[in-house]
Amino acid sequence: MQPELPLVAEDPVLTGALTALARETGLEEAGLAIVMSAEGRAAFHNPDRPFTAASLVKIPVMAALHDAFAAKRLHPGQVLEVTLADYTDTWKPALRPGQQVSLEHLDSLMIRASDNVATNMLIGLLDAGTIAAWLAQRGLAGIEVRRKLGGTVPMPGVPAPGNRVTARGLAGLLHLLAAGALVSPCEDARMREIMLGQEDTARFRRGLDPEDRLAHKTGETSRTSHDAGLLLDPDGSTTLVALTADPPLDRLNRRLGDFARAARDLVRAERRRSAD
Repeated sequence: MQPELPLVAEDPVLTGALTALARETGLEEAGLAIVMSAEGRAAFHNPDRPFTAASLVKIPVMAALHDAFAAKRLHPGQVLEVTLADYTDTWKPALRPGQQVSLEHLDSLMIRASDNVATNMLIGLLDAGTIAAWLAQRGLAGIEVRRKLGGTVPMPGVPAPGNRVTARGLAGLLHLLAAGALVSPCEDARMREIMLGQEDTARFRRGLDPEDRLAHKTGETSRTSHDAGLLLDPDGSTTLVALTADPPLDRLNRRLGDFARAARDLVRAERRRSAD
């Protein structure tokens, strides 16, 4: 049985603080979310504005894969061959056509190294329509998995617009993941562990201390810079989402680091206040 998920309510105090934080960090146009998962308190800023997903689309792909693992439809040791249909030379791929790769390794490459070839293979295996149905079953609106990555053409029957996400949609998925209620407690723990190994430190990670445990996924295009994940504190996990589309990217990345640090400090102060 999955653990009971705390109800999430938009908290006016937290929302007011997030609005001020967005202004202070230069992220007024960003899609932002902070969810204090154990407490069920949430704050959003531009929560339903759609953004190009970039590599954040890999989070729902990972979740659908682990659902297939839990249901025994797929096995982590199952091997696929890299084909030209899934190959793209974007984002320094680790894989080449002809290689044999396990689903477990593809999962890790997709999240930790943001490998687009691994992602394309998993989207092809799972099917974009099946992923969309899985998200809908869990009530997760605002996340659209429509196509493979790296300039590939849309999948047959899938409309041309690319993958899109909202801060509210991603926050909902990550809140379930934090609670062990997305797929199963075991599979959710495995996903959090994979995300803890994220190799990209240019955004949230740059604003946090080395001892801060951050399970997250980043994403970027030439015009967007995103980060989304879970800050795993001893006193409780916090969902953080920041979606931006206001280049230059170096400036955006600095602002995302500032946001992560300020959001961490805000949540810790709120927890201390509640404990007094």
